Formats: sequence, structure tokens, C-alpha cells
Amino acid sequence: MLNLLLRQPYTEEAIRTDFIDFCLTRLADTKSPYAVRAQCIKLAYVQMRYWPELLNELRQTLEMISCEPLSPGLRSAWRQVIKKSTPYSCSPVLLS
Repeated sequence: MLNLLLRQPYTEEAIRTDFIDFCLTRLADTKSPYAVRAQCIKLAYVQMRYWPELLNELRQTLEMISCEPLSPGLRSAWRQVIKKSTPYSCSPVLLS
């Protein structure tokens, strides 16, 4: 079911805060299966990507779970979302 939800388009106007809360709760729950947690990481990012303050909350949650042992699939989802949600740093431009 979560896999089907991941394929749905999520727009800025059609945000579901109750579903975001579900995803954040589920991804931090060590009793949830790894596959469910990995899908919830991705779903949370897809919905929260429009708002920097929500992305900060997601990054904090992901940092919290990074201390526990993660399966390869969960670690991959974690790494992908961390990479996408981290703001790009501006590198200095050298003028000659």
C-alpha cells in the first residue's frame, strides 16, 4: 500500500499533515518492519520537501534514527533523503 502511495503526485496545496505525522511516527518506530520504515522515510520527504522548516524536522528525525542499526534498505532510503534534503552549499567561484 505504501508503495502505491509513493507513486502518487504530492503537491504543495494537497498536503496531509495527519499522513506526515503517521510517516514520522512509523519511521522512528523500531518495532515497525524495515520496509515500512524505509517507505515512510521516502513518503515523508516527498510531502515535506516544499517547506524548509518541515525538512528540518525530517532531518532531525533521521539523525535520531541514525544511531541505531539500520538494514541496508533502510540505510539506503535514509542516505537518499538526507542527500536530497540537505541544502546545496555554494562553492566559491574563482575569477581569473
